[in-house]
Amino acid sequence: MRTGDTVRDGQGNAYQVGQLLGRGLWGKSFLARRETTDQLFVLKVPLGPEDLKGDGGAPESIFAASRDALMEEARLYEQGRLPFLPRIEARFTAPDGQPAMLLPRLADSLERRIQDGLGVGPLIDVLVRVCTHVRALAASGATGAPLHGGLRPNNILFTESGEIVLTDVATPAVRRNIGTFSSMIPGGNPWLPPEVSGASTEPGWSSEVDTWSLAMILWRGIVGPEAPIAFPARGLDKAAVGAVKDKLAANMKQEDSNPRFTGRLAERVGVLLTRALSLETAPSPPYRFTRLDEFATRLEEIAALIRPHVTNIGKVLHDRPAAKGWFDTEETVSFSVTVGASAGVDGREEIGVGIAVYDLATNTKIPNLDLGYTADKHPSGRYRFAFRITGLVPGHYKARVAFAVRDSGQPPATAETEFEVRAAPGWVPPAEPPASSAALPFARENTSLTNPQLAPEAPVPAPLPVATPVAAQPAPSQAAQPAAPATAPVAPPRPLPRAAPAAPAPVVDLHPNRAAPVDPFPVSVPVPAPEPAPLPPRRPMPLLPASSDRPAEAAPAPRVGAPIVPAPMASPLPPSPAAMGGPGTNDEPAFEAPKNWTYEPIPRNKDAAAPRHEDPPSTVDLEPDEDSEPGPVQRFLSAIKNDPFVLVMTSLGGLIALLLLVYLAIRS
Repeated sequence: MRTGDTVRDGQGNAYQVGQLLGRGLWGKSFLARRETTDQLFVLKVPLGPEDLKGDGGAPESIFAASRDALMEEARLYEQGRLPFLPRIEARFTAPDGQPAMLLPRLADSLERRIQDGLGVGPLIDVLVRVCTHVRALAASGATGAPLHGGLRPNNILFTESGEIVLTDVATPAVRRNIGTFSSMIPGGNPWLPPEVSGASTEPGWSSEVDTWSLAMILWRGIVGPEAPIAFPARGLDKAAVGAVKDKLAANMKQEDSNPRFTGRLAERVGVLLTRALSLETAPSPPYRFTRLDEFATRLEEIAALIRPHVTNIGKVLHDRPAAKGWFDTEETVSFSVTVGASAGVDGREEIGVGIAVYDLATNTKIPNLDLGYTADKHPSGRYRFAFRITGLVPGHYKARVAFAVRDSGQPPATAETEFEVRAAPGWVPPAEPPASSAALPFARENTSLTNPQLAPEAPVPAPLPVATPVAAQPAPSQAAQPAAPATAPVAPPRPLPRAAPAAPAPVVDLHPNRAAPVDPFPVSVPVPAPEPAPLPPRRPMPLLPASSDRPAEAAPAPRVGAPIVPAPMASPLPPSPAAMGGPGTNDEPAFEAPKNWTYEPIPRNKDAAAPRHEDPPSTVDLEPDEDSEPGPVQRFLSAIKNDPFVLVMTSLGGLIALLLLVYLAIRS
């Protein structure tokens, strides 16, 4: 049969023979077009004498075996028992007397995909599916042997929907003449084991033939279509295995694979090829795969290393007794879940874990929680993850856990659970954190009362009202004014609170050269001073006359309730020694310019006689006449009055002492 011939099937349909598609062990295939519908088919016929002229004249038994092989395969396809075998369209006898059969045209094959750069991952997926079909074929007994026997890339076809179709099954006629058929192929038949393709008689057929063929297809897909198909005569040595590993690692960078598992993947592939393509056949292991299911399992493990993933997640179980379905604030919220991963994941460290807790009342995620988990491997191969959460306040919550293989780039598998937290007896809500993370400003009220330079400025209290003389020394040109009645002593005002200090008012500094008083109890207490008790009546002291440096002007009578401001002095300089009671001068001191307020008594010479005043003296309530400093008892009593803390501690100390005395009295 040649291209351009026309053949007819048993129903009279004419087909025009097209180009030659390929030649196999015992037959050849042409493209055929049905003239009535222009539908394309594959016309398959056995080899004839014209096909083996260059082989030195093949014996007639080869052509007879080829015809028998085609007839056996046609009968197998006509049964239609296995969906992965081709569906035969017609079977008839060609004009030259050769049997022929029409098959649907499937243009896509594994060989074409390898030529187009099929990745290692998709290639292994195809080989795993082929193993499944071959096992189903062996279990059916349709070929009389538990194998396919003719697996190679050109015999693995694909439908438009991607289903796999296997052709050229080794029928009994092929198995009997396999050595002769293989010898007619230039370079031998690398898709079959050497002990089968080179057999002079019918060899023993087993699953080793198919495992060898599948391993050869894998090796060809890794090294690429540019490599020669011929298998190394001495098998895969260390150099050949190393080259396969390097090529595989380079291919994985171009595929959707997990880089964390690339080294492990290359190692497993090297071990698989070394065993499946070993020249020694026994024992197994370490040589050859005698069972197709074992080889398929190894392929699945390798496929799992390309894109390892989480396979399933179990139900979330709370660590709670059946009678108590909630947690309280004194307990740790704990729950567990089991996770299954693909066969390539060997440890829990390769599984990434995530957890998020949401408040169901506000539907917001709660940040900065104390979270943790532990993981152990179950005998079934699954991993059990136990989670714990602390620091939750009473409320209803939802926890979401997620798992994914690290560096896989796949979306994580998730599981959710809801739980309730109730307040335990005596539970106190935690303090609210400050709105800002910046440190709060802290103004110290007193750095040190003993160092005036470090003490902050305090508001100056209002001065005591000072009675102004009714009439000062009259000027030479003015007549004497009538005397005004004396003013009653005025009690000192209460100190103003620090929160609302009064505006400073002009004050009279009676002793500008005296040092600032020192507090005998330098304790800084940030508590407002209590209201002092009224001071005892003080002896009125006559006002000093105006300075004799310039004539004094008559001052108006003071108004009741209005502050009395002393008249400004002529000179702000400090007083002379004569004004301070020096020898040969007046013993009475003189007023000076206003500086700051003091409660110290007015100094004078004790030995001098009391000053004489011509005007009726007006009196003002100043400090007592005691010139000596207050004693320890007075300072202690003053501290108790002015400091509530000292007052409370003193009272507690007295109470304890009283109880101790009562206890001792009872004991005695």
